[in-house]
Amino acid sequence: MSANQPPEKRGRGEDKWFNRNIGDVWIHVCNTLEDAVKCPVCRLFGISGKRSGDKNYPSRTIFRDAHLCNKNELEEVIEIKYETAIDRITSAANPRPMERVVPGAEFAFEIVYNIENEDEKKEDLRNLINLMKMLEDDYLGGSGSRGYRKIELRITRVVERPKEYYLNEGAERELLKKEEGVRPEEALNQILEKI
Repeated sequence: MSANQPPEKRGRGEDKWFNRNIGDVWIHVCNTLEDAVKCPVCRLFGISGKRSGDKNYPSRTIFRDAHLCNKNELEEVIEIKYETAIDRITSAANPRPMERVVPGAEFAFEIVYNIENEDEKKEDLRNLINLMKMLEDDYLGGSGSRGYRKIELRITRVVERPKEYYLNEGAERELLKKEEGVRPEEALNQILEKI
């Protein structure tokens, strides 16, 4: 399967693009290792065997935990926002508190992309950064339709570490370094110029 599916393959179901059901969610997972290596989604995020004997294909990307980095600048890190759910039939109000991270909280995290094929490196990086741009127009976690969890990403540093770096025979190569960070699309242009 590829990311550009004909109309009859779009949607959810075992023979569709979103082909694996996990609880209430349908995700895309290529069914064979050969397809996964060619698929821009599975190359970045990997596949896990569905049945005994199926092959796993590890993710080329590692997402490290995000750590709050401006805690001292905030009065509180978590706030409670009260919402009210209204029963559409009885008009009864059901107030409920929601805990959320305060606006302005900044988190630092790291993404590692493992290069397995030099010919796919540019496409994979372009897809990864484009996904970051899409995430900014979406949200993380629940309650996004009510304005929660909107994020802005700033890329502060990108390095390339060749095999020689790990063998103590070479150095890492800095592709981008900006203290204040740059937007994903600006980072992409700068990175692609250097690789």
